[in-house]
Amino acid sequence: MGLAVKVAYEKISRKTILQAAKKLLENPIYKQNAERASKQFKDRPMSPVDTAIYWVEYVIRHKGAPQLRTTVALTSSINFPRGSDRIGNLDNPSYIATYFTPSTDKMSLDERIENTILLISSKFFCKQIAKGVARQFKDRPLSPLDTAIYRVES
Repeated sequence: MGLAVKVAYEKISRKTILQAAKKLLENPIYKQNAERASKQFKDRPMSPVDTAIYWVEYVIRHKGAPQLRTTVALTSSINFPRGSDRIGNLDNPSYIATYFTPSTDKMSLDERIENTILLISSKFFCKQIAKGVARQFKDRPLSPLDTAIYRVES
């Protein structure tokens, strides 16, 4: 038993929701598990806000903190299909022409080169749009969070 009762999407009804709620409220194991999880969550050296501030400042101090990035972000979509969008890495490394890895039948060299050119040009044009927006709002002061994000990205 954990912290919740699973209700299948196809089975959601007033009756199943009430049964799940009743099970949670009447079984003392769920309360004990919730209290244990709460105690574990609250057992931290600093508050959640202080933790967030620490890690934002850490990333700023270490220029993006590349040592903390996971290697899965660099994994090719051939090894990790449709994974790059799930981990926030929209620059799919399998599109980049690599001459040191064997070609696959899924993408020819021409397609890889074309995708690489599209990737580079889209980054360039997105940066131009961002600069235009920055010029439009340049006289407005940045919030501390925006300042931190700007420093990490530049």
